[in-house]
This record gives sequence, structure tokens and C-alpha cells, in this order.
Amino acid sequence: MKSSQSQEVKVSSETPMMAQYRERKAELPGDVLLLFRLGDFYELFEEDAKAGANLLGLALTHRHGMPMCGMPVDSADGYIARLVQAGRRVAVCEQVETPQPGKLVRREITRIITPGSLLDPGSLRSKENNFCLALVASRHRIGVAAADLGTGEFRAGELGGEEELVNLLCRLRPSEILLPEEASDARPASIRIGRLEELLGRWGKPVLTRHKKWAFTPEHASALLLAHFRTKSLAGFGLAGAPLALSAAGALFHYLREELHQDLSHVREIAAICREELLILDAVAQRTLELLSASSRGKSFLEAIDRTLTPGGGRLLRQWVAEPLRDPEKIRARQDAVADWAERDRSRRSLREILPGIRDLERLLARVAQGSASPREIGAIKDSLKPLAKIRELLSPSGQWAECRSGLEPQDDLVAEIERALVADLPLSCREGGLFQAGFDPGLDALREAAESGKRWLLEFERSERERTGLRSLKLRYHPVFGYLLEVPRGQLAQVPPEYVRRQTLANAERFTRPELQEMERKILGAEGRARELELELFRALRQKLCDRLPTLQKAARAINEIDVAAALAELARERGYTRPQIVEEPRIEIVDGRHPVVEQALDGERFVPNDTYLDGRQARLIILTGPNMAGKSTYLRQIALIALLAHIGSFVPASRARIGILDRIFTRIGASDDLAGGQSTFLVEMQETANLLRHSTERSLVILDEVGRGTSTFDGLSIAWAVAEELCDRNRCLTLFATHYHELAALAESRPEARNLSLAVREINGEAVYLRKVVEGAIDKSYGLQVARLAGLPERTIQRAAEVLSGMEAEEEDPQSKAVQARRRLRRAETGELPLFPEWEREETGDAAP
Repeated sequence: MKSSQSQEVKVSSETPMMAQYRERKAELPGDVLLLFRLGDFYELFEEDAKAGANLLGLALTHRHGMPMCGMPVDSADGYIARLVQAGRRVAVCEQVETPQPGKLVRREITRIITPGSLLDPGSLRSKENNFCLALVASRHRIGVAAADLGTGEFRAGELGGEEELVNLLCRLRPSEILLPEEASDARPASIRIGRLEELLGRWGKPVLTRHKKWAFTPEHASALLLAHFRTKSLAGFGLAGAPLALSAAGALFHYLREELHQDLSHVREIAAICREELLILDAVAQRTLELLSASSRGKSFLEAIDRTLTPGGGRLLRQWVAEPLRDPEKIRARQDAVADWAERDRSRRSLREILPGIRDLERLLARVAQGSASPREIGAIKDSLKPLAKIRELLSPSGQWAECRSGLEPQDDLVAEIERALVADLPLSCREGGLFQAGFDPGLDALREAAESGKRWLLEFERSERERTGLRSLKLRYHPVFGYLLEVPRGQLAQVPPEYVRRQTLANAERFTRPELQEMERKILGAEGRARELELELFRALRQKLCDRLPTLQKAARAINEIDVAAALAELARERGYTRPQIVEEPRIEIVDGRHPVVEQALDGERFVPNDTYLDGRQARLIILTGPNMAGKSTYLRQIALIALLAHIGSFVPASRARIGILDRIFTRIGASDDLAGGQSTFLVEMQETANLLRHSTERSLVILDEVGRGTSTFDGLSIAWAVAEELCDRNRCLTLFATHYHELAALAESRPEARNLSLAVREINGEAVYLRKVVEGAIDKSYGLQVARLAGLPERTIQRAAEVLSGMEAEEEDPQSKAVQARRRLRRAETGELPLFPEWEREETGDAAP
């Protein structure tokens, strides 16, 4: 792409302009690319130009031996986003005064863009937040703050250790993490930076940025935040008595505002980043349940339930899924909102016809606050504000919508002013001119008329010159450097009058000027230039009016998000036949005809077989689920967890009836995964995940286990599975679903009234297994592995040989002297208390011997 032709002196290392460039460049860290404004272009110079040309695929040019690379100002956002996504930070150096002939334009760095401060709507996922995090640690706790500049959301809080941090990072998925510089080992609590990168690798590695250590002090943070929010105390933001949270929040604020030059006027509050009222989903549960992203080609849980129609509504639903509630009253309030839309089909349909026309108000308002909103974005805000009154009318008069109704304050006067001011077909950039309608501003109209009358004079001048000179092919042309010129073909040059002054030579023509033409050019260009400057002033004033109403408009955006999510969940419920679950205090799960919310949508014309579930703290605390491969055990396990999760976010659930008790956590140990880079085998990862849920699950937790112990030898694995099941049932007393191929575990139900045996029904017809997908009472004692192997395509000779081996093993099972029989007898004796199964087993955190 060609560089701009600046009216300033030529680019060289000796010019005042290049001296100015080097002054601005010296203000930045060495890894920051500097975009230097020259007229209608941003230019990169020297090493920055080489890097930019390579990353953007632009032409690298040279002037006086200096590498240069440029991009038009109007399309710069896309280029900047590509540089940032490539891992580079970008500083924008703007012209901060009107260019004057013969005078060096003053330029200042107006903003620095990093992954965590990217605001370009075209480069961000519309239904995901873009968080920048700050972390600071003491020996035992971690302070954390998170900001999304695109929405104005700001959160802060303190965490208890590595596990909580990893869970939070998995939930928020930040694009940038801020850490204090000069730390000896650069670690928040016990987690090193290398370990942090390793843990985040599977969710997208964020950029790690160092910031001034003094910015993380509570004293500095307190002064900065009090000044911004104009309050006398930070207690209302939950930062009193939380010095690490305060330090992280202050450092993040300082980094965004002072280091990156970002306007934070749209940040109006600090919310808690981790609340006790939330059901905890650790990183393992989020991954194995595929809540926010799918590991395969199918849909994630979020994608399967998402019926939102606005970007802000999509982001809010994502937050609800990642942060389920534990407060029964708040859950019931959400259920009431969903039920209200579900019962009013006509109103819901009318609402869902309006919502697609509402743009991403939160991010558009953020660009207004930053002073970067374009004319089209102002038009989009106007179009999004128009239907507020209609949406408000569609809300039922019940009290649950009182807060949303107050947020949807009509903005008719503002909408009317924008419509009166701006033309219907808006240009991309305000510098293009032509933004305002005729009649909006008398001064602008006068300048436009002066320019238009001058252009009419030009047309008449061209016609009269043709007649006067006899040059029938004479044409009036415009050149950005030479101005208006009279062009004469080379074949008619002999007829050119002597008063014509030659200004430009072309291959087939010459161009000339005359004094009266030059005089009119000055008038026209002067009028057009003043008109553009006036339009810029008028546009900034219009944008400021939006900025003045920012709190009100942000409130409207939040109300629309909540309405969209409630109506979307109601639409899902009506579409898929979901019902409202009863929320109770005591931990229990009662589901009648439950279905998997993702799998049932993926079935192509096949009916999903529903199943019942009953778990409580007394009669059915532990379910041992047996069944052959491919019978649907994993689907059933995940189904229960996802139904419980849906209930906790306030949604209806895929069941004919459900009663869900308040849970504190959902744990999962499903499937095989390893960490080869970290030197961890599949079995080691399995045991680490199992150890975590044994340490932290309570009687209010739901624990989902699938094939614990399968990664080692049969007897080792069976022993571990047995001990884990006992521990969960007897000591942790949590609600547990334990799927296994170890049929011996069914014996647990014989001595424990809180344990039940369930199995996936299967019928064998002519040696073929027919899976009924139905959960029934009792255990199953056959795995049907050979039938699955045949379905997988193993050669028949291999199947036959496996059958022979299996027959021999089964015969050995009947021999009282066989090792297998002896091992099973030992397990039964352990179960009856005649022999301790694991005499050395001790719980790590208490040191108490297990029963």
C-alpha cells in the first residue's frame, strides 16, 4: 500500500518531523509498534515498518533509504487488530492540531492497543467478553481484577490459591494478564508463570505483561480508584479489608488509563469477581461437560442452549452458564422471568422480531466513551435506541420487570436529534464529510453553498473556455497537488492561447491554469476545508451528547441483555419441551424423563430415550452405574450434571418433571486425558482429578465419575475404585454417580442403604447386543466388549480368538484357587469389615484414618 504524500518536508533522519517521530518512539517500550499519523495515513518507520509489512502483507517502501509502511486512517482498526492478534502492542500517534502550511504539526500518543484493550468490533467475538486481568499475590492469597473495556465491566476480588485461580482463568479466558515487574520468580501464590502458561494452553494462551511494581500498592490503588469513582470509601465495591484485590484493581486501572491512554469514563462500578453465592465449576468440569466450547466437531452446551438475538444477551448467557447461582431466591426470580415469556407466546414473538435490530450497545457505547465511535456507529446506536419504548410495552406489569422497565427509559429526544442531524446513508469516517443533513446548521449550509456555487462556476468556465478557444476536447481536471487544471490533448497544443500557464505534462496531454481559475480554486477548497472542519466539530458535539447520557444508555443496554436472555431461555423451553424445575434447599436431584440437552438436538430423526434419576442425602447418595460400552453411561452422567446446571442458572430443564436441591459444586472425572508436555500420564491425570474431588466435595456437591481406576492393572484399579466410592459415600456424603465396568462394585449396595445399583439395559439377540438406552434397577455383569469390537470393525478372526481367550478366563474364574477368585473374596471380606482394604489409607488434609 502506498504511503501518504504529506505536505510536510520530505522524510529523512534530518527532518524536524523525524525528530518528532523519534521523540514519540522513545516514550515507548521497545516492543511497541508506533503508528505515526501523516495526513490520511498512519506510517510505520524503520524496524517497525519491516515488522508491520511482514505481519500485514503490506508493501515495504523506502524513502531516502528508510523503510516505510503505511495504512489509511479510515481502515486502520482492522490492521491494528491483526497486529495485536499477532502478539504485538501498537501505539497510535495522532495529529492533535490542525495542520498549517510551513508549520510542524504537533503529535501525541493517544492510545496503546494490546490484546486486553482491543475495541475493534470486527476483531472481537460478539458473544464473548475480552478481559484484561491483573494478578498480585501474598504467600497464601491472590488478588485479581478483570476489566472488559468493550463493555465497561470491571471486577475484583481475592482467591485462596492455585485451584481457584485456574478455575477463574478458565471461566473468564482473558486475552492479557498483568503482573508486577521485578518479582524474583514472577509467581502469583504457588503458581509459576511457566505453569500458568501451561495450564492456559488448552484454552488459548494470554499475553503476559509486566507493569510497574509500585502501581500494585494499596495506597496508590486507593487514591486512584477513589478519584475515579468520586467516593470517600471503597467499601461499597467490596474492597474494604481486601488489600490484594484493591492492589490488583488499582494496578489494572493505572495500566489501562495511564500506560495505554484508554478512557475509562464508562467504567462505573466494581463488581465482585468471585461470589459465595455461585455454584463452583472447576476447570475439569468446564472442560469435560464442554460448557463453553466443544472438544469435538459438535456443539458446546452453551451453543446448544443459546437462543439469544443480541451480542450483549449472548455474553450475559455465557456468564450465567459459567457462574451458576446458589441463592434459591435469585434462581426463582430468573425462573419467573423465563416463565413469564414462555406463557406469553405472542409478546415473546414480537420481542424476538425487534431484538435482531439492536446492535451491540455496550461495545458501541464504549467506543463513544473512547471518542472513537464512527458516524455509522452513532447511527447504529440511534437505531438501537428507537425500539426501547416498544420493548418496554411488551414487558408484563409484574414486579419482576420493574428494574428493567426503569432501565428502558425512552430516548426519543436524542433519537430525534440524531435523525435530524445525520444523513441516512452515513460514510464510514467522519473525515469524508457529508455527514449532516441540509438545514441542520446554517453555517455549514453556507459553506456548502459556497463550494457548490464555485463548482457551478467551474462547469460554466469549462464550457466558456471551449467556446472562446475553439479547443473542443478541453476538459477541467482536479489533481490533489496541482489543484484544478485545464487539460488539452497533445494534438491540439498548437491552439493553446498564450495566457495559459503550463503546470503538468502527461503522456498524451498537457495541463494548464489561469489566474481566475486559481482564485476560484482557493475559494472552493477553502469552503470545503472549513465545511469539513465544521462537520468534525458538529460530530464531536453530537458524540458528546451521547457521552453525557452514558450511565442511562448503559443501563438500557443491560436491561436489553437481561430481557434477551430470559426470552431466549423461554424460546428454548417452548421449542424443546423443557419444564420448570422445583428448587429446594436440601441437596437432592429428582428427574423424571430427563434428556441430554445437547445430544438430543444432535440426533438426526432418532428419538432420545429419556431416563429418571433419584439422588438424595439419605436413601440414594451413591449410584453405581454399570452397563456395556456404547450403552450410554457417559451420556447419562453428563445429562444429570447439565440438568442440574440448567436449574442453577434459572433455566427450565429437559425433563417432564424435576426437583433440584441447591448444590455447592459439580465435580466430574470423565474420559481419558493426559499432559504429556508436563510429564503426566493419563492415569496420573485421572488420579489428580479424583484426589481433587475427594478433598473438596461436600454433602452439597454433585460428583460424576466415569471409569475410575481403568488406567492401571485390574486389581489396582478395582481397589482404587472401591476405596473412592466408599470415601465419597461414607465420609464426603456427596451425591455421586459412579459409572464403572468393575461389576464387583455392585456389592457396595448390599451393605449401604444409601447406595443403589443401576444399569443401562441391553438385549442380546443372536449374539448381537441391542442397546435400549434405558436406565434400570440392578447391576449388570457383562461388558459386551466383543460385540463392540465387532461393531468397530475388528477382523472376525481377531474376534474369534478373543472369544476363546475370554472363555478360558471365565473358566479360571470358577476355580476356587484362581487369583481372581481370591482377590474378589478379599474385596468381599473388606466390605464386611473382616479385613481392612487399605490399612494405610489416610486423608491428606486431616491425617485421620479412613474407616
